[in-house]
Amino acid sequence: LQDELKKQPPQPLELTQENLASAEAHRRHLLAKALADNNELEAQTATYWFQQLETLGTPNEQGLVEGAGLLIAQGFTRALSDDELATVRKTRQGADWSDTLEVLEALTHSQEGT
Repeated sequence: LQDELKKQPPQPLELTQENLASAEAHRRHLLAKALADNNELEAQTATYWFQQLETLGTPNEQGLVEGAGLLIAQGFTRALSDDELATVRKTRQGADWSDTLEVLEALTHSQEGT
């Protein structure tokens, strides 16, 4: 079998949409795990935040880290509630990610002491 494989010309590497999606999901998982490990969070919490931040329109991985960093800085250790997500959606002024970050920061400040 090895001899037969050696005789065949090498095939070009082909990336499908599924391959790319799988690689992206793996990268996000590693990023969430690293964020969680560095901040003594459960990895699932960071994964939930990433999913929630994506629904809020994060433009890229940097946006995920910015949003999660804000939540960590304010002491969040759980996923945002549906009410909190709804508040962010209603309160932000525009579709810019910076607007969303400002609302997230205000939201987290309002949660201090709870």
